[in-house]
Amino acid sequence: MTRILVHLVLCVVLLAGGPALAAEKRVALVIGNARYERGGAVPAAAANAAAVAEALRQTGFDVTVANNREHRGLVAALSHFATRARGAELGVIYYSGLALAVGGRNFLVPVDAKLEAEGDVVIDTLDLDQVLQQMQAPKRGVLLLDPVVPNPVAEALKTVRPVPGPPGPADTLLIAYAHQPDTPPVPARGSGPGPFAAALAEELVKPGADLRGALTEVQRSVAARTGGAQKPWMQDRLGPTVALLPEPPPEPKVEPLDGSFVTTRDVNLRQTPDSKAAVLRRLARDTTVTATGRVRQGSWTRVTVDGQQGFVSNDYLKRPGPPPASPAPVAADTGVRRVLRDATLFDRPVLGARGVRQLPAGMLLTVVEPVADGNWVKVRDRFGQEGYVSAGTLGIGEGEERILSGTSAPPPSPGGSSEQEPPRAARESVSGGESAANRARAMAQRGTEAQERARTAAETARRGTATAWVHRFTNGDVYEGEWMISPSGGMRHGYGVYHFADGQLYEGEWRNDEMAGAGVMAFRTGDRYAGGFRAGQPEGLGVFRYANGDGYAGEVRANSPAGVGELSFANGDRYQGPVSGRKPSGNGASDRLGAWQGAGAAE
Repeated sequence: MTRILVHLVLCVVLLAGGPALAAEKRVALVIGNARYERGGAVPAAAANAAAVAEALRQTGFDVTVANNREHRGLVAALSHFATRARGAELGVIYYSGLALAVGGRNFLVPVDAKLEAEGDVVIDTLDLDQVLQQMQAPKRGVLLLDPVVPNPVAEALKTVRPVPGPPGPADTLLIAYAHQPDTPPVPARGSGPGPFAAALAEELVKPGADLRGALTEVQRSVAARTGGAQKPWMQDRLGPTVALLPEPPPEPKVEPLDGSFVTTRDVNLRQTPDSKAAVLRRLARDTTVTATGRVRQGSWTRVTVDGQQGFVSNDYLKRPGPPPASPAPVAADTGVRRVLRDATLFDRPVLGARGVRQLPAGMLLTVVEPVADGNWVKVRDRFGQEGYVSAGTLGIGEGEERILSGTSAPPPSPGGSSEQEPPRAARESVSGGESAANRARAMAQRGTEAQERARTAAETARRGTATAWVHRFTNGDVYEGEWMISPSGGMRHGYGVYHFADGQLYEGEWRNDEMAGAGVMAFRTGDRYAGGFRAGQPEGLGVFRYANGDGYAGEVRANSPAGVGELSFANGDRYQGPVSGRKPSGNGASDRLGAWQGAGAAE
């Protein structure tokens, strides 16, 4: 009864239709049923599906793979295909596994089929006519059947044939069997693809081939490989032929160009001068490249870096500037100076040195001597503690006048201290930054929890269910997780893992086909973000951990620190207050502002 209800629901979905889906131009569903509960393993089916799926991806199809589907999962996969394919130029379904024919009707066998009598076939399998109904969703469709023998299910029933017979007429469809109707193919041997799948995978990816011509070559190849024992069959009502892979594009016309350039941001080195071309590698900001040519009538430059040649957009290249001038030595200047901002007294005049004590803004220090060949000065506080601070901390070289000349810091006044409190605006900014940082850390914890749920959903998707499956996009991206079927089509919704083709990874929540809610993003640069997401990017509150050891916790806008929060640096410095793009912005407080560097990586 359950199976009958599933069939009825499927028919309702087909008849109800809905608005045309703006699907990809070409979509495909590849089914490989290789592990049967009653019938054992059919390894050739898995190899067949893998080979054909990869070939279809290379020819520009948006491919969904549905392996080892039980009855309910097989119906769900076909329904999802119809949703994606509605309005597409071309839809393809490929099936490899066990099939049956009985009473003039053809059936595909799910992996959970329990066939003890001929009457069980109609209830426990999927009628090929239902698959043909799904093929009406795209403008034109192709059905490829590659059943595997021996068929233990058919052998047990005795009264059914182990392969499909001829289908009924179907307009705008091309139906191809790996064998002649009612005639079994050669038995599967080993774990590799069979002759039909192997030939199909080879012919589909030949540059300049069209679909009809490729299938004609497949017929010839299979007959030759099997010594005439297996001859594919085809019923063709497709209409105009369909080009698969175009001829390779001509080499771009490149004008000679010599010289060195520097990248102005993180940018892709691409195989050809096209923003959709394959990415060879990621070039970090300020990478020096050698130009070998400029594309004529285009905005690309051919470059080499570390012996690898590719193309970079002209928008992200500049001529290298003159080398930075060495910092001017601090002028010999002794006397008493006021600390301009909260800072740290260090034991040595180098970045990353050990902090000796905190120096609040307004504190008076005695300048002992400048440090040669550097932007540091040796100072002494009112307690006689000596150490080093950057010249900018005391305003040396910035037009700041000495408070006293030739004297030491005054002793503390009775019952109090000569140290001054930071300005009110700075104190309020620090308080806001600390609060935002704490809330961001709580949100990052939510992101980590969402990451765990996304990984669980991805494991479920790899097995394939009616609400979770794996989808591979034509650009190489892969989504593993939960879906929601709506009148407008399938949408990523719930929890899932998204693998970007360039190595970036997102694990977390999805809403209405976008990264939204909480999650974790691992960037190809080595940076990592955990926290809130909105409209497909980090947004709200979250925590960044950068590859260079720096960090940020606080407000985030458009994939970048923005608002108030806390910056931490690899050398131990900290800042709380307004932030913009990994840099302090506005009133705030830090250990040592003069040593800050803001070098955020552009995505």
